[in-house]
Amino acid sequence: MSRGSCRTSAVSGACSVALTLLGLIALGGRAVGEVVILRDGRGMAGDCHVSGKNIAISGGSTTRYIPRAMVDRVELVKREQEEFEELREKLQRAGAEGQYRLGKWLDDHLQFAQADEYYRKAIELDTNHKSARRVLGYRRAGRDWVAVPSQQLARASMGFGRTAADACVTLGKGYAEKENAKAAENAFRKALVAYPYHTEALQLIQPYLADYKPRHAYRTPLVGRTVVVSGHNHKLAAYMYHAVDLALVGDEGRLSVGDPSDLESYRSFGAPVYAAAAGEVIDAKNDFPDTPIGRLGLFLKANSVCIRHAGGEFTLYAHLKQHSVVVRKGQHVKAGQLLGKVGNSGSSWRPHLHFCLYDTDGISLPVTFTEPEPAADE
Repeated sequence: MSRGSCRTSAVSGACSVALTLLGLIALGGRAVGEVVILRDGRGMAGDCHVSGKNIAISGGSTTRYIPRAMVDRVELVKREQEEFEELREKLQRAGAEGQYRLGKWLDDHLQFAQADEYYRKAIELDTNHKSARRVLGYRRAGRDWVAVPSQQLARASMGFGRTAADACVTLGKGYAEKENAKAAENAFRKALVAYPYHTEALQLIQPYLADYKPRHAYRTPLVGRTVVVSGHNHKLAAYMYHAVDLALVGDEGRLSVGDPSDLESYRSFGAPVYAAAAGEVIDAKNDFPDTPIGRLGLFLKANSVCIRHAGGEFTLYAHLKQHSVVVRKGQHVKAGQLLGKVGNSGSSWRPHLHFCLYDTDGISLPVTFTEPEPAADE
């Protein structure tokens, strides 16, 4: 468990947030510590510690729990930077143990990647420095030190955002070269959990997903002549890499009949959406307005339904029509049960259904649909 202190602020742009928060004023009459920069650009500070998948940030009588996956990086405030420089000057002649102590200080202040640099320096000065070796994921085997992939990966994934993803990718490529497929895939997965937009990790993990066999037979969520439209931007993120955008067309293959600027002219708009397999609804959004043709709504303002299926698989149905969702969180649904209707809410350029199958790591999985059976009772 690592501890520090932080404070909350909201400024547009991660760079602006970092610059603003690094010069933070005192909180409650005392200087603040680490600044947690979230992926959406917000900066948070307060008494904090890292444990498992969350960062707990406390201020006054309240504590907020932030998923590690939402954190882009953690930065030191000026006072802490000065404290570290003083410690480094004091320990610069303390050999391997001094380098180890510097790494430990950085670990305690959530600076994991920088800490690793000092642990490596400790090993350079003393190849048998047990503490540094163990932190970096090595175990003793006779007179030699042997890397333990699971421990090395656990260490690499302690970091945040792109930095942690880079470390995991480096490990994964090393495992791949040694033909340790399981360790390589796990490393690329950890990279994408830390930073879902990591281009290299997205490409490197695909061969391991190519032969994935879904645990269920997923039926087509739309009934009628269905085509896949666009979806090129799906390749930018782990959580939608294999997602498909589905739309209905007539016998002539057209998406709309009449005025293409009118939502009602699209065959998909208002079409029923059915559950691809049985499961439990874990999220349902219903109140966002449908975006007019010619505009692009906000990504997070799409009506949607997310279903958890047995075996650790999830399906997402998005861009649903406002007020059309007929299921609720916690409800168990059957395969073919009505969920809602196709709309144009959120970041949608024209009516369609965004469908995605993904796993517990939030990584999109390839899926082949079965032919729909008659819909369950609505």
